Amino acid sequence: MEEKKACMQTALRSLTRKMSSEKEMLEKLQKKNYSQESIDATISDLKRLRYLDDTRLIDALCEEYFTFKKYGPIRVKQTLFKKKFAAQLIDETLLHHDDPRRDQRHALYWGEKKMQRLAQKELPAQVRSLQQHLYTKGFRPDTIRKVVQTLIFDKQQDFE
Repeated sequence: MEEKKACMQTALRSLTRKMSSEKEMLEKLQKKNYSQESIDATISDLKRLRYLDDTRLIDALCEEYFTFKKYGPIRVKQTLFKKKFAAQLIDETLLHHDDPRRDQRHALYWGEKKMQRLAQKELPAQVRSLQQHLYTKGFRPDTIRKVVQTLIFDKQQDFE
């Protein structure tokens, strides 16, 4: 009984600092060498109290990554995988958050910032660098193509 209390306190202390997925919490508690029975009881209690709710957490993280960090869908998916969410849950959540217009706006935002630093480079280097930058931000190839077209090739036609 004493171990279960200690396990619960460890879990709650951890959750006050940072929200965790169920799998992350399980690993944290296993590292502390609690018995499997204590860990299972703690996880069950945390889920019952809604302190551990992967669906709600992944939804909030998606909102943060898309809205504030302006990541593309590929980067969001990678980041969520690193947090050890189930692949099916990630895919379902990303379907609800799919917005090509938002992705286009965010890719354009990152592209414009990058183009300020690429102004002195030759055209092929600009294209390559911009594509690579947008790829690392997690945008899909079709979105990257549209942004490169808008920022480089359409602007070149304006000057001709």
